[in-house]
Amino acid sequence: MSREAKFKEDRVRRIAGKGGPKPFVPTQAQREMVIALAAIPRPNKMIASLIINPADGKPIDEELLALAFADEIKQAQAKYDLLCSQTIVSRMKAGSDAMVALWARNKFGWDRPNQTMTFRVPDQNGDIGDDNKIIIELVRAPKREG
Repeated sequence: MSREAKFKEDRVRRIAGKGGPKPFVPTQAQREMVIALAAIPRPNKMIASLIINPADGKPIDEELLALAFADEIKQAQAKYDLLCSQTIVSRMKAGSDAMVALWARNKFGWDRPNQTMTFRVPDQNGDIGDDNKIIIELVRAPKREG
């Protein structure tokens, strides 16, 4: 580890009371911003440029970002995937046709409108025939006049 990197690591993890510059301590708002941007994902250089160190009033650099926000960067995508999944499921349970269509589109790989998916459903005897099929077609909603 280079001397400069060691200094930055010490600046983040230093125990209060020792001499030298105060360590950078991220705020909750900064942590949430890093999670949101890392989940998109945005480059670390761009994220670091938005995090201001109150000690000097300047943006932090990429190395300090990686040290101070390691957990947030590592978990960002999973946290947003979980949030989106929970939201889609809750809206599907509430009867949202749009969320069912979104889920089906992603689950079955529907990437173009007007594409259909056919399901063959067994009848009471367990037979699957042409009479027992469900066809789902995704179409674009008409543009609203406004």
